[in-house]
Amino acid sequence: MRDNLIGIRNVDVVQCSIDAPPIRPGSISGIVICNAAIQHTPSVKKTAEALWRIVGRGGEFAFSCYLKYTRDPVWLARWLLVYKPLRAILSRCSFDVILAYAKLMARLRLVPVIGPL
Repeated sequence: MRDNLIGIRNVDVVQCSIDAPPIRPGSISGIVICNAAIQHTPSVKKTAEALWRIVGRGGEFAFSCYLKYTRDPVWLARWLLVYKPLRAILSRCSFDVILAYAKLMARLRLVPVIGPL
């Protein structure tokens, strides 16, 4: 895991039970990241609540899940035309660029007309 963080400073990696992290509630003022793991837990709700609990004032909780394949043509078009090319571009970007993109998308999601799109 640490090999993926080369060049990134001020990062702590904690390997633990994701449903019950050994971290004091509200003690993380940085970013708690759960990348493509939460859907593999016995209870997504319990895991999300446990991780959110450790986020403190000024902190953020970011998580992602794998896309579930569906035969829906709209989903397939969106995957092929938007998500797949975007993933190819973002995979070559720095952490700061990806974080800025994530923050922008999170803000756009809150805009009534644009968000659902």
